[in-house]
Amino acid sequence: SRKKRKNSLPKPKPDKLCADKAHIRMALHPTTRILIGLSLIVASSALGLVALCIATFLFVVIAIAQRDVVAWRWVKRARLLLIIPPLINGYVMAGDGVFANLDVWSPTWQGLTNGVTQSLRLLVALLGLRLVLRPLSREQMAVGLATLLTPISYFGADLTRLARRLSLTVAYLEKLDGKTAGVLLRGTLPSQSVPQFVPDPQVGAAQPMGRWDVALISLTLIILCRVVA
Repeated sequence: SRKKRKNSLPKPKPDKLCADKAHIRMALHPTTRILIGLSLIVASSALGLVALCIATFLFVVIAIAQRDVVAWRWVKRARLLLIIPPLINGYVMAGDGVFANLDVWSPTWQGLTNGVTQSLRLLVALLGLRLVLRPLSREQMAVGLATLLTPISYFGADLTRLARRLSLTVAYLEKLDGKTAGVLLRGTLPSQSVPQFVPDPQVGAAQPMGRWDVALISLTLIILCRVVA
């Protein structure tokens, strides 16, 4: 009867097994995703106004399609940083006035353009970073950051402890909102709302980097060198 039960169990299809193996091979290492996110921040500083508008449109469409609530939460938290640059640069930079009748009280087109460009750079950096880091869990994020900081271990730093602290920081930031930030500044945050324990991320047991990781990291470094140069 045991043999009949074993034979009656459904066997996994070879196509499904191949698909799972291919998915594992195609999965990017957390470090690769973090490097790509950082490169997006640097690359956004080199884009012009038209390119920033196109990138913003694409990232917004992707965020809407994925129904990413966290992305809009990031944008909401940075709303003052997105609004202030056009207002300040509009009145500080010299140029052609938007309202000629107001004379010195009118913002300039050049200042508004410069301020909007800075705001779009920040918006592209936020949405691009969220798009790249969205598939990562809390532990994977800590593993990726700890891997990036591996050279510090040569100076005696404890990567396991560092990864644990990074996990606690990320776990706390996930629960942070406007009200919690105000309470935190006043120093009256209850201890129940602070994450007390996060499982230690297995830095040494992280998935090894594959060919896609090496290729994307190399491409990212080449693009960054060209942008910086």
